[in-house]
Amino acid sequence: MSRTQQYACAHPRASHKPVLALLLLAAVPSWALASPVRGPCQGTHCEEFEVLERTTLRSGSEGALIRIRTLAWTSDGFQRLGQADETGYVFCSTTRPALILTEKGTTLAVMPAPLSDWEYDKTPGLYARYFEACHDAGTKVATDRQRLARQLGYRVLRVNASRPLGLSNPESIFYFPSATRPDRP
Repeated sequence: MSRTQQYACAHPRASHKPVLALLLLAAVPSWALASPVRGPCQGTHCEEFEVLERTTLRSGSEGALIRIRTLAWTSDGFQRLGQADETGYVFCSTTRPALILTEKGTTLAVMPAPLSDWEYDKTPGLYARYFEACHDAGTKVATDRQRLARQLGYRVLRVNASRPLGLSNPESIFYFPSATRPDRP
């Protein structure tokens, strides 16, 4: 028997390494293994991103405020152009979903309307980010957004919702009026 074969038989743990690796992979959250999400394309240039971190900051009866860190870039084939590490917030809510940006002391919320075709056609990348951050479904939203939104319980039908709205800070979203209220614009 060769030394290599003898070593393999004498150390049975060596054969467990692939099993251990698979168990460790199973323990990692699914979003940590997610592949990049491709957003809208113009010619050969496509917007792409991946969520690197998610931290739930606060949960309430209407949703959860989550801080996200994403890596975003424009792709040209397999080449990444203009890569940027970005931090922002999402309010995962079926009644007032929001992407929240803070920059230079200003906090703005963009409120997607997942059941509105007109809103989606204007900003498909916004919907990919929101659905990836909240539901690990950024890719799925491009082909099946309305069905996915209905399955997840979204009720937001408003129009002109994707305009930026001012907030004092990301947590203010908890006190912002619901988008399903009839007196909302």
